[in-house]
Amino acid sequence: MSTSCLECGKAFRNLARLEAHQRKMHQEDAVYTCFECNETFVTSEYLLEHFVMHKPKTDCHTCVECDLEFDYYFLYAQHKHNKHNKV
Repeated sequence: MSTSCLECGKAFRNLARLEAHQRKMHQEDAVYTCFECNETFVTSEYLLEHFVMHKPKTDCHTCVECDLEFDYYFLYAQHKHNKHNKV
């Protein structure tokens, strides 16, 4: 059996990883779409993980509450919301 995804062509080391990829990336109920490449995802977390690959590391964003540093603004904003209850 092939260990390449029929939908996107990505190759995997084994069938279990291919099946996990298909569940994560290609379920019919995928409602989160990357505006850079139109790939769809079943959760916003998977979209955020994917989105990092499109954005080069630029400025560092530092949390004024706890001094954590983030390479990407959206991760900084997510941290502020989740950890400090701020928008």
